[in-house]
Amino acid sequence: MRYRKVYSAVLLFFCFLYLESIAQEHKLIDSTLTQRQDQMLHRQAEVLLHIADSVLQAFPPQSDEPIPRTLALYLLDALFHDVYADRRPPVHDFLKDRIVKAALDIERTQVADGFVIWKMYDHGFIVRSASVTIAFDLIRPEIRLSSMNSHTQDALEKIIHTCDVLFVSHRHTDHADAWVAQRFLKQGKTVIAPPGVWSDQPFYQDISHLERNGQIKHAIPIRDGTIKLEAVIYPGHQGELLNNVPIIYMPEGYCISHNGDQNQGQIAQDSLWMNTIKEAHNLDVLLYNSYMHQRWIPKFNPKLVVSGHENELSHGIHSRHPYWAMHQRLKPMDYPLVVMVWGERFDYRP
Repeated sequence: MRYRKVYSAVLLFFCFLYLESIAQEHKLIDSTLTQRQDQMLHRQAEVLLHIADSVLQAFPPQSDEPIPRTLALYLLDALFHDVYADRRPPVHDFLKDRIVKAALDIERTQVADGFVIWKMYDHGFIVRSASVTIAFDLIRPEIRLSSMNSHTQDALEKIIHTCDVLFVSHRHTDHADAWVAQRFLKQGKTVIAPPGVWSDQPFYQDISHLERNGQIKHAIPIRDGTIKLEAVIYPGHQGELLNNVPIIYMPEGYCISHNGDQNQGQIAQDSLWMNTIKEAHNLDVLLYNSYMHQRWIPKFNPKLVVSGHENELSHGIHSRHPYWAMHQRLKPMDYPLVVMVWGERFDYRP
């Protein structure tokens, strides 16, 4: 009898510790909910993100998008428009896992024809041809998501090691990460940004500030000068803020542009150069920021539009642009669209 009492007491003690550990593991995120309600949303996010990931792997990015992939994207829209999605660990884990997998894929991928595009967070991209690997607005997600419970620095280190050059569109931290820029510079690689980005940092003098002039085509030496990119830096803006819009020619002749946060805030000024792009350049791909009005896409006249900046989790839900909005926006336009999720790749074959 005495042993039974001792056994029961020990069992109750460990049950208490287990229940206490569960309570401690789940930190209440939405204060308007009870602990159990908040835990349910946490668990639901885990399950639905796993399902979405499985569907996205089965149906990779393509312009003729199959219905299962579209539904998976819209499922992500619903999850990411939870007001507290930016704080939920399952969302953090989903994001980190995709960046880590992309880093491995980037390390292993060799390109023979065309080029490959990987989408990072959030208007960040890696583009690789047979001869060059270009990074655009590459950042660590955790600098935007202060509550992120996992970090991507190791994966970003691997990606940076494979890249040749970094283009930074403007100074906002969802596009410009000083840690990333310094890693490029320490490896002797070129970082190109508008004047003023990181002007308070000691490495500012090492940044390349190419003239923002649509009439000038710059030759950019990479890999110790053995290869040269050509780029025109158009003098774009986000409101009053300087925003570079590069048109880049890879050594193979492919042409690609990334528009940063270019918008219509300086329309009278910027429309002057925008109206010249399609006559001056035969653009293969426009890496299109979802905040830019779609009426400007014909000004670039790309063969393909790849969208970016959707579901920026650090924004309020009113400005986390959903994937469904991208579909609606480009549906009436005669331009193929590829909508990608963080960490995905698309193989461009002209």
